[in-house]
Amino acid sequence: MEEDIKSKKTREEALEKEVESLESVALEAFYKFWKANPEGHFDYLDETKEAYHSYYVDKKTNKTLRQLTPQL
Repeated sequence: MEEDIKSKKTREEALEKEVESLESVALEAFYKFWKANPEGHFDYLDETKEAYHSYYVDKKTNKTLRQLTPQL
């Protein structure tokens, strides 16, 4: 029984990592599309649009900060 619980927990952790990976891929794909189409209309995304937009803004901000930060 204990092995069954460990097996389920391991499976759950693997699935969580897979979901995170797929979410990252989706966000990255949207970021690239948004970057290529900054004036595009993305209203069809409804509430999801904010999550994607936040990712885009964060990524752009981080890129700008890296460019402004001198390399040590």
